[in-house]
Amino acid sequence: MKPNKNPNPPFLQELIDEHRLKALHVVFKLTLRKKYIIVHGKSLGGSLYFIQLGYIHFGKKKNQLKTLYVHFYRHVLAHPRSIPMVEVLFETSDQFELLKVAQQELDKARFRRSCLNNTIGPYIPLYNEEKGQYGWMDKSAVLSFRKWQKRRPKPTAKAKPL
Repeated sequence: MKPNKNPNPPFLQELIDEHRLKALHVVFKLTLRKKYIIVHGKSLGGSLYFIQLGYIHFGKKKNQLKTLYVHFYRHVLAHPRSIPMVEVLFETSDQFELLKVAQQELDKARFRRSCLNNTIGPYIPLYNEEKGQYGWMDKSAVLSFRKWQKRRPKPTAKAKPL
């Protein structure tokens, strides 16, 4: 048996296996030692898989990789024996509602030191001309979200950060 040469163990593998078959679009909080990220995706298991894959690539690049969850990955590296936890915040089949709730959750967490998201808005893949979609998201859902996003009340730093 060959020793595992991967310097980054699959820290999310148990959660991926547990949530592999959950099909609804989801907004969730991934927490490790009181620090967290807000994530949205097509499925919980798939989103966790891609976060883990990003972490493996992040470790191979000696932390130089600019990635969506760079702050969270550095936190994982600093606490390698910690156990991550998932809290599902919202499940839906409506992509517009998914993006809207993801934005609202990011707005709530925006000024908290415990939130390690790099961006202030939900990630939207690039537009694919051939498919007429933004990755797995319908064009109409993304355009409706962007219209809503411009009109929503912006978060303020009035509350004391946690």
